Amino acid sequence: MTHFTIDADNNIAAHATAAEARVLEGGERFSNEGALAKLAANWPATRLVEMYNSLTGVTPVKKFKGSQHGCSPDLDGDPEPGPTRRQRGRAGSRAQAGIQR
Repeated sequence: MTHFTIDADNNIAAHATAAEARVLEGGERFSNEGALAKLAANWPATRLVEMYNSLTGVTPVKKFKGSQHGCSPDLDGDPEPGPTRRQRGRAGSRAQAGIQR
């Protein structure tokens, strides 16, 4: 299994063994998508954008759109459409009140 390290400058390196990955000081280690997701949960969104934009062959993005199942790049840079959670909550309460009348 390949192990990866990422340093503070977002340099990602692949290692053949976990022992090789442990040698890098100051870096964070991961070996699969789930482990990377745990690390990334604590990172600022700007770091994720910088990492994504540094990949070869990708269309640069300004931010990521969140979703229940992960994140996807916002290729057009436009804000996500639709009401906020708070607005949906009020609308749902009004609709429920109308049903009860």
